[in-house]
Amino acid sequence: MWKGVSENLGPSAWLEQNGVHVIVISRRCQPIDLAFCRTLGLDCTEMQYLAIKSTGHFRSGFAPIAGSIFNVDTASSLSHDFNRLPYTRLGRKMYPRDQDAQPPW
Repeated sequence: MWKGVSENLGPSAWLEQNGVHVIVISRRCQPIDLAFCRTLGLDCTEMQYLAIKSTGHFRSGFAPIAGSIFNVDTASSLSHDFNRLPYTRLGRKMYPRDQDAQPPW
């Protein structure tokens, strides 16, 4: 997605306990591909499960290795539940918010 772009994640660590691996970075950055784990020596293709904290940018790098992707809604400023977003001037039905609306494809 951002080929050739370098990013400074700040001081970072790969933590592991009882088979659970966690990558912790100190600067806010979207995990758009597997490079942020590779820099610390973790090979995501060897993992059975991955949990990525990202609103959507992760798909460009992780979708090719994912068997399934599940969006999890959390308490934050953004939501994957479009019915919870306070649309005030939409003016029409929109899929997936309105299940009877025409999908864009």
